[in-house]
Amino acid sequence: MLYSYADKAVRLLYAAEDKLNRMQTLQSGGLMIGASDTLCQFFLLPYLKRFHYEYPEVQLQVTNRTTPETIELLKIGKVDIALVNLPVDNDALYVRECLQVHDVFVAPERFGHLRGQKVPLEVLSREPLVLLEQASNSRKYLDAFAAQQGLTLHPAIELGAHSLLVQFARIGLGIACVTSEFAKDALASGDLFEIELEPAMPPRAIGLISLDGVPLSAAAMRFIQIVLEDDEL
Repeated sequence: MLYSYADKAVRLLYAAEDKLNRMQTLQSGGLMIGASDTLCQFFLLPYLKRFHYEYPEVQLQVTNRTTPETIELLKIGKVDIALVNLPVDNDALYVRECLQVHDVFVAPERFGHLRGQKVPLEVLSREPLVLLEQASNSRKYLDAFAAQQGLTLHPAIELGAHSLLVQFARIGLGIACVTSEFAKDALASGDLFEIELEPAMPPRAIGLISLDGVPLSAAAMRFIQIVLEDDEL
């Protein structure tokens, strides 16, 4: 009787050891990533494609939320790592900067009178603005920049997706504040032109974050390595 129980226990230990080994060698397991719709579309997809190609047995789960919501998901263990708009001020997080980005204002020809000149933010604030919702880190960064100049922005339209900013500006509904690196196609097409802001907004960054002091899974560490290696290249 003792042997039968011991045999089962040993078999369970061997099975657990094998499963752990497969997870460590990325032959199984999972990876939960948090990111906004914008960062998924314009930054994350190529890395997801490469990771899945190299480690098809690792199950990927991507949860789309704003940066503040994504940070909360990370804290409660709903995601392993997160891609967010920096800066984030939280001592519980370990931040790895991935990409520097620039926020710019773009406009259709309806606002052609602003083309080819340096425009103060105070002047732009009197035009119809199309901005991201206040919950987003990108909007908070813009609002902080405006506050430094003694301004409070009152947009005509607030949206939840970066891609919609471009579309709303294209049809003449206002001047949109977009991430330059994520709006290249619209600017290259000539549908929109970039307004030269004076002073320009300082660049900010996109970052991969995890909980500080909490060990990462092999899958999470490998994914981070893929992103940072590509950025260095």
